[in-house]
Amino acid sequence: MTARGMNIRFGAGVPNIYGFNALPATSSAQVMGAAFSHTAEPPAGFVPNAALGVIANGIFTNGQTVTLNLPSGGLGIKTNVKPLYWIPLETDLLPHPTLSRTTGSLNPDSSSVIQTSIKPINAAGAARTRACDSTTQFPAPIIFQNPCVGTFSDCYIFMKRYFNHSIDYPAINDKWARLWSTAGVGSQPDRYWGSGADIASELGAATYGFYFSNVISHAQNTWHTDEHIYRDSSLDTRNGVFNFWRDGQYGGNVGNSSLGYGPNAMTRTTALPQVSRFLFFDEYSNTSLDAFDYKHSIYVDDSHQRVMISNEATISSSSSTREVCIPTAWSDVSVSCVLRQGALATLSGMYLWAWTDINTQILLGRFS
Repeated sequence: MTARGMNIRFGAGVPNIYGFNALPATSSAQVMGAAFSHTAEPPAGFVPNAALGVIANGIFTNGQTVTLNLPSGGLGIKTNVKPLYWIPLETDLLPHPTLSRTTGSLNPDSSSVIQTSIKPINAAGAARTRACDSTTQFPAPIIFQNPCVGTFSDCYIFMKRYFNHSIDYPAINDKWARLWSTAGVGSQPDRYWGSGADIASELGAATYGFYFSNVISHAQNTWHTDEHIYRDSSLDTRNGVFNFWRDGQYGGNVGNSSLGYGPNAMTRTTALPQVSRFLFFDEYSNTSLDAFDYKHSIYVDDSHQRVMISNEATISSSSSTREVCIPTAWSDVSVSCVLRQGALATLSGMYLWAWTDINTQILLGRFS
């Protein structure tokens, strides 16, 4: 049979069972004068977003490195591909030796240990850590006696927390994360996320914290997934970002937005122009309580570009379950990452998203 001049195509696309079809990668060859075009099926367990022409490569299971190609671009350039800190806290207190830009010992507090009694679902262990208090340890950070150091004009934090105390036992004014311009007692400006009793005033007034009081509080003896989203403002301008998610609930616009937090934070003034450079974790300000809580999977970056697995078909401000993945390569048209199931019961039915900035995301596909 003469096939000359015929285009013969084989390999069907994935049925539209999730609202979008997989866009197959295509290769062509000349065989006896015929133009054959072969369609490569998408990898098992994952349906790429055909509407954007996403091409997926790899084994889409927990712990595997996969690559998502976006021929039309839009991912942006991530100058430092890996997170500044990736600290799994599964078997030791160290940053990951290859997936974290910061490696080696971070001078852990002697009372911080890995234990296996209290841990998230699917985890091998978690860190038991003593939160510092303003009477005896200020300003020592949780887990590490040295702070996380970077240029945190942009800062994204993902971590899991477990509190074995109630929010008001005693009135501890727990600061979950603290960004400082200078490492030292009383340094200003200081930026806090926490469960304090009072909403803090605008930068330049008596206090400098931003508290999510009684809006996204913690539950005792429960693992929470927290995301902190921060961007320094211009001088004397409310264009900074001071947001927070806990267990999929968004807290960035709680309270009176005129106080300057959420999406219109003023974090720098002419009098206090410094950018954020030091990150500390929990501190109990109003007590000398010697208390422990638990931490797992700390991801800190000076970029908001990241890859996440979520149950969200569209990004929601009220309900989501998310796990961060660890990027290993990034360009405007391609991203590679290590998939993390984390505490998710299964990857099946979850969505894979790429964040390109604080409020912009690209849907890469869905796990089947």
